Amino acid sequence: MSSIVPNGQIRFLTQIPIDANYENSLDFLNEVEQRTYFLSQQPVHTMLGATRIRDGVIAVNSLADNLLSANYMMFQNTNFSNKWFYAFITNIEYVNNNMSHVYYQIDDIQTWLFDVQLKQCLVEREHTATDNLFEHLIDEGITTGGYKNSDLATNELSMGSYNAVLFVSFDSDGKDISASKIKPYQGNLNGLTPLIFGVQDNDGNWYPVTKTDEEDYDDMNEMEKLNYFIKTVTEAGRSENLVSLVLIPKELTRDDPYGEYPSDIYLRFLNYTSNTQIDGYTPKNKKLYTSPFCMIEFGTSDGQKEYLQPEYLIAGQNELEIFTNISPSPSILIVPSTYANENYSWNKSISFDAFPQCAMAIDGYKAWVASGGLSHEVLGVINSFEQGLTGGIQGVGTGSGALSPQETLKLGQSAYAGMSGMMSHLINIQYAKRLPNAVKGNINSQPLTANQQIRIYIRQMTINGEQAKSIDDYFTMYGYKVNKLKQPTRRNRPHFTYLKTKGLHVDGGAPADAIQRIETIYDNGIRFWVNPAEVGNYNVNNAPV
Repeated sequence: MSSIVPNGQIRFLTQIPIDANYENSLDFLNEVEQRTYFLSQQPVHTMLGATRIRDGVIAVNSLADNLLSANYMMFQNTNFSNKWFYAFITNIEYVNNNMSHVYYQIDDIQTWLFDVQLKQCLVEREHTATDNLFEHLIDEGITTGGYKNSDLATNELSMGSYNAVLFVSFDSDGKDISASKIKPYQGNLNGLTPLIFGVQDNDGNWYPVTKTDEEDYDDMNEMEKLNYFIKTVTEAGRSENLVSLVLIPKELTRDDPYGEYPSDIYLRFLNYTSNTQIDGYTPKNKKLYTSPFCMIEFGTSDGQKEYLQPEYLIAGQNELEIFTNISPSPSILIVPSTYANENYSWNKSISFDAFPQCAMAIDGYKAWVASGGLSHEVLGVINSFEQGLTGGIQGVGTGSGALSPQETLKLGQSAYAGMSGMMSHLINIQYAKRLPNAVKGNINSQPLTANQQIRIYIRQMTINGEQAKSIDDYFTMYGYKVNKLKQPTRRNRPHFTYLKTKGLHVDGGAPADAIQRIETIYDNGIRFWVNPAEVGNYNVNNAPV
């Protein structure tokens, strides 16, 4: 409808809170409610009948100044029907003191609101009928910039409180040793035996070493027992069977003295709720709790890190599991135990292996004695003496009386040879006593472990509060991107609903040009308000009912 036929009723209205750009419009449950609202507005001028100048312009018998506050009009073509038409006033032109020209544009949305039907189409954006946590996940294409973080859970792994694990290539119950056996170990076969010694208290303080004798064994602390065990093994000639000494945080090793199985470690962290704050700001729209606006970062103090999207977490089951490899080269693997509908998301795992390798000083002389070195040299002394004595006897023969010059020479040569042999072995014994201590393993004290900084952390990464509010306001005004094939609906929320379609098709009793304009309006995006007095008030609680 683009012109007014004479004999119509025209009401010029003011402060109608919508305009011709169709950013905002009004929604009514039915035509009666719509008509009642507009008729209840006090008109600035009413005119019966009209004089048409041309399409979109009418002559009004009123001074222009009296019409300046009017921004909207409604009229009936009483010659044809009782239907009300609605239009935006776009300009008021002074003609003379008794005549004005009013320019208008039909409000296609309000005029045909109950005469057309919106068919299925692609709904690009809308205020959704529900807004549950992690329900709407389509990427908005919004650049987030940097993140702020706050710790959700941190496992300090005793802040450097360690157990020492000594790996030996024989079996032992702590004092006695026996031949090593190949046996199942942590899902593999292993011929090494791990022996665990608690060398620190829970505060990371090293236990002193004051007791070294066997009779004090039952009163020794774990550090003393470790030293005593290394000494005992050395004296038994088995120092070569001491393979490796490593430090592993207490949480990762059970009290089992053989360390056959590592401890089970779980880190549980935040369950998002509808009032979780983002850098001090509480969003109205739950989509702000999804990625990329919020992320979960977990990592280790040596720089390994991985990211989780909150929407793929399982409420009440947010945890990381730590798998430990108790070995001469220990490491841990941190894996989300329930994520993205998977049990153990191995592709999101990270590892940590900055555990210190320790050096062991082996008493050189005791190791030499235990290996049979002393016995060999003592036996050499005896043999040298016997050889000298035997040689001397053979040299003098079995005669009697004074020795001949030849016999005297042989006796002297045999005695000298025996003495030289004995001295050589005695010198070897004295040299062995001065043997330096042998070193097994290596000194590899990682800075992280040396400074008690083995850490596994979980933190919430969020955009800053200012950016969160800006994005939240955008969602408040324009809803979410949904990209769904559906029938558009004008009223999903209690106060206002934004709707943007693509390729909308409209059926119903409206002129073809009006239908075309209506389709374009919806494709461009329009917001429907339930209460006209609230138009533009985005502070109302517009959450789904």
